[in-house]
Amino acid sequence: MGIRWWPLLLLIPLGGAAAGWAGWFAPADRMLQRWFYQWRGELESPARIIYVDVDAEATRALGGQPWNRAVFAALAEVLLDQGGARAVAFDFVFSEYGHPAARAGNAELRRVGDRFPGRLIHAATYSTGLGAVSGERRFPFRFEGAVDPDEGDLPEMAEFAVAGFHSKIGLIDVIEKDGMPREAPLFARARGLTYWHFALHLAMSHWGAEPQGLRLSPDYQYLDVHDDGGRLLQRIPLRREQLVTINWHHRWDSPLNNRHSAAEVAYHAARLESDDPEERKEARRFFDLFAEAIVLIGPVDPLLGDRAPSPFDHDAPVPKVGAHGNLAMTLISGRFLSEHPPLSQAWLTFAFAVALIPLLVMERRGQIAGKAAALVLLTGFVGVAWYFFAHRLTVIPVGGPVLTGTATAVAALAFQAGAAVRQKKRVRDLFGAYLAPEVVRQMVDERREPKLGGEEVVVTALFSDVEKFSTFSELMPAVELVTLMNEYLS
Repeated sequence: MGIRWWPLLLLIPLGGAAAGWAGWFAPADRMLQRWFYQWRGELESPARIIYVDVDAEATRALGGQPWNRAVFAALAEVLLDQGGARAVAFDFVFSEYGHPAARAGNAELRRVGDRFPGRLIHAATYSTGLGAVSGERRFPFRFEGAVDPDEGDLPEMAEFAVAGFHSKIGLIDVIEKDGMPREAPLFARARGLTYWHFALHLAMSHWGAEPQGLRLSPDYQYLDVHDDGGRLLQRIPLRREQLVTINWHHRWDSPLNNRHSAAEVAYHAARLESDDPEERKEARRFFDLFAEAIVLIGPVDPLLGDRAPSPFDHDAPVPKVGAHGNLAMTLISGRFLSEHPPLSQAWLTFAFAVALIPLLVMERRGQIAGKAAALVLLTGFVGVAWYFFAHRLTVIPVGGPVLTGTATAVAALAFQAGAAVRQKKRVRDLFGAYLAPEVVRQMVDERREPKLGGEEVVVTALFSDVEKFSTFSELMPAVELVTLMNEYLS
């Protein structure tokens, strides 16, 4: 490619930077981040989080949905009383819009909450899509202008007849992108009240902290968690003044995911009252598994529909209660993912693509080495991005630089191929009429330019006098004459 073409390649990095600023590469970044999770592998849980699944087995054993809330009360009570769990959290919204048959158990749930103050966590949400007014509820995102704590909609939440004064309320809202839970708002402020996220309550139960120990920085860049003595337990960085990215620890069906069916819990709860000492002993051993654990009771049966893919389970949706568990693990472990703002993503896309151009426009002898170096730079960039994701908890945008760099390389190859075709045509046009076709073909194949001074070679010279050449050359057109002479000389 002639040097005059390379400035045109700068248009591609500029376009890529603009596309990165506009967020057009976000789907590619999310796809590559899924691969990064799988290349990184699963992480050990930093806390004892146990899921109690409301699955098909539990539905068969305890009855069809919706359950009387007394069933949930019985599960929670035995887990707290016999199991010694630190907290039991329900990924169900026990609101006033529930079925009358289900609401008949409200008093039982409240009784358990009063018996174990602060150890029951109920769900609230802006986005269930259920209830008479839920469609009008809008989450008070600060980055959307909801900065007045005295305004905004209230979430749909567990009714007072269920939660009373002693149970906690946590938001279960998450932000999904490409159908996958990616982020969660850690708080919402509305009507003078602050609602903390469900997963934050799980983490605080692990630390033994209370909501009074939560402190938002004045600029909303951090949320600090303190214990009763004022000691800092965790500093949580916030994105866009409110959000935390979920750092997924493992897949849903992983051996690292501690799960039991609600039917199994109910079965062993009944065996605690057995007349057989061995059965009672076995039941007590089962509940010993929950000692000091954070228990999430959530919908798992596909018929309940609360499912979405995860980075480890992207081929098929899994229960969304896993998103809350993974967010709680993120908060407890302190493995917070940091992401770059759109401006830095745009600059990185532009700089990376521009860095490839000198390698792509090398002339002749350096072309192969230059293209090999460009390929190494592309693949090496992906490797560096994975390393920073897995070991430095930094999300480097990969889609923009890689796609823009690839487009720049393709354009450079197209320019070089076009220049080569034009060069061959130029040589043929200049010398095809004067030199033998073999000589012209050799010049084209070897990419040799004609030069003054010639070359010293051993040749056999033929001097030939064509009879009556002057006579017929005056009568023939020039092109036909050259063709005739080339045929004669060959």
